[in-house]
Amino acid sequence: QVDINGEKYRREYSICSSPYYENDLVISSKKIGNGIVSNYLYDSLKEGDTFESYPPQGKFYTELNPYNEKNYFLIGGGSGITPLLSILKSVLHAEPKSKVVLYYGSKDDEGIIFKNELLELQKNNNERLKLNFTLTDYDENYSGLKGMISSEDLLKIVNENAGEKLKDAEYFICGPTEMMEKVKSDLTGLNINSEKIHIEHFTAPIHHEEFIPEVEEIEDFDATKETEVTILLDGAEHTVI
Repeated sequence: QVDINGEKYRREYSICSSPYYENDLVISSKKIGNGIVSNYLYDSLKEGDTFESYPPQGKFYTELNPYNEKNYFLIGGGSGITPLLSILKSVLHAEPKSKVVLYYGSKDDEGIIFKNELLELQKNNNERLKLNFTLTDYDENYSGLKGMISSEDLLKIVNENAGEKLKDAEYFICGPTEMMEKVKSDLTGLNINSEKIHIEHFTAPIHHEEFIPEVEEIEDFDATKETEVTILLDGAEHTVI
């Protein structure tokens, strides 16, 4: 919750640090043209400033156990790497027998977010971390994966690294909605249990089922009477009648 010129704004950000070996709590913010908070973070926030934070609200995780010997597949696009980086680092430190495979799509080499940190992690965990970058813009000397996240490359990466443990692995997906839905469909096609497939939406899905809550009938309710309702929105209270 950030106070800007006397107004309070609430925003949710993904944590990209790991509590297993980092003391600092780190978030990643993407600057948006007319974004009030993102511009404030980039242009005005300075060392020593403070703001309030609510407890973590995320459900994009799985319980880690030092005795696990599992495969984790992280599939992301663009800024979707943010929560995946936290999971990647946490697994490497909390589960010494588990392995992590990252399949990450970017526009170009310069657009690979956290590239240097990822390469350093790979260097220090050579047998347990595999990085697969795919680019849509590249020069003639580029020899890595090309194009956007694809079913062909995804299935190849999963089959090559999971082997017989395909259905025991955990899959984490974060990025553009269309990409996430396609990846989920591909994984479901491999008969992977939905409980093993985790998705993080930065924005609400466009397609959703209408939810109609069950409401108990209230005896002696008079609809002609005025009723006062208080709504809490973005930290501010609004009273309507």
